[in-house]
Amino acid sequence: MIKILILGILFSPINFLYGQNLPDWENPDVNGINKEKPHAYGFLPSEKANNPMIQSLNGIWKFKWSPDLQSRPEYFYKENYSVESWDNIVVPGNWELQGFGTPIYTNITYPFQKDEPNVTSEPPKYFTAYTERNPVGSYCTSFSILENWNSKLVFLNFGGVQSAMYVWINGEKVGYSEGSMTPAEFDITKYIHSGENKLAVEVYRWCDGSYLEDQDMWRLSGIFRDVDLVAHSKSFIRDYSVQALPTSDFSNATVNIRMNIDNRSEETWKGLYVEAWISGFTTKGNVVDILLNKKLIF
Repeated sequence: MIKILILGILFSPINFLYGQNLPDWENPDVNGINKEKPHAYGFLPSEKANNPMIQSLNGIWKFKWSPDLQSRPEYFYKENYSVESWDNIVVPGNWELQGFGTPIYTNITYPFQKDEPNVTSEPPKYFTAYTERNPVGSYCTSFSILENWNSKLVFLNFGGVQSAMYVWINGEKVGYSEGSMTPAEFDITKYIHSGENKLAVEVYRWCDGSYLEDQDMWRLSGIFRDVDLVAHSKSFIRDYSVQALPTSDFSNATVNIRMNIDNRSEETWKGLYVEAWISGFTTKGNVVDILLNKKLIF
């Protein structure tokens, strides 16, 4: 027992220092910084276009591709940094499919030197990663907030980015995320202002999370899903889950709904209520619009 305790004392500081010396994108202990917790997304794709609380940032962005970390533009996120001479890129879209870098097809062989959690160790010379060690894509765009959003919380939502990214708004660092196939969301309310805002995103092709993506597929990079601004009142439904429990003959069902209500205002909840509906069509094509139970008042 004494030996075990001594080993724990000896190894803990070493592990701590090891983690401290790793960059975020090679540190398994860091999956996000200042990022919202995962939650159910309450908008269908068909509803987004006409929703006054969603503003799409999809379109043409300014872009700079760098073959490795050392050659990337370090301070491009600053407000006075000009990106006018940069290339254009379509967002969403993989950068390899728009003429930047090299698409890689591989099955179980990693496209970089296997040395977990590192992704920048030197591979054999026949690897694409020998000359493109960990390519970085630097993205810039600008946006203005809708006037009726002035009193609301504003969130920046990335549907998918391969594979890690840092985000800045108006020269201030907002946060970091990794997780190629899952959304990343940031509360940007305190970083934005009226008029034009500068959004800068630095994307790394590989990160420690890339070790989990050992599938038979094309390895591509960049902001490949929608980028949206989403507005909420300062008290809002943050998360929910729905459980349907039908009877054995499917003639009736009980529907259980769990909700997480988030209050980010400085005031106590007063007069808030929640209602839930089942809305849609039956298998026979009949319209269904059912109010579930009564209002839940807070």
